[in-house]
Amino acid sequence: MEGIAMVIFSFTSPIIIITMISEVNPIYYQASRLIEYGLGGIINIWINKNRLNLLKKYFTHLCIVDCSLTIICNYMFAHIPNYRFIAISLLNVLISSLVFRIIDDIINNLTTGSNLSILNGKREGFQQISTLIGTILIMLVTYLNLNISCDIALTLQCLAFIITCITSIFITKRLIKCKNKKE
Repeated sequence: MEGIAMVIFSFTSPIIIITMISEVNPIYYQASRLIEYGLGGIINIWINKNRLNLLKKYFTHLCIVDCSLTIICNYMFAHIPNYRFIAISLLNVLISSLVFRIIDDIINNLTTGSNLSILNGKREGFQQISTLIGTILIMLVTYLNLNISCDIALTLQCLAFIITCITSIFITKRLIKCKNKKE
């Protein structure tokens, strides 16, 4: 399922990025980067083991909130790229990055050494192949002169966010069960 979401993201991202970047005011784009790096740096420094363990308890809630807010953001700001850039930056820093940090922490606690390197390599390879498939699809669509609007691309990305949310919750619960059995 995660592979399908990744294919959708890589298929729709060029449409959304090109449309949005051509319409955003440069100051809003720069502000979104300021938020992402400034606030992101502060939050990354703020995270410690105790806070990470606390966040793990609310992982399902974080996933659902992240997915819901991203869908709301895409709906509300589909035609207002200035605000969408700011909102997505805030979401990426305040919720999305924490969700991925929790998943990585659980995996890191389940395996170490070469096994972790191999697992990370396989995850990266899977992501790259999914991205390749999505890129080939969007190239075919472009070559065939099929027009996919930004609205359709945003809708497809919302579907991909739902798939990612469900998959992340399912996988994380299974990983936690494996960790509990291991202990």
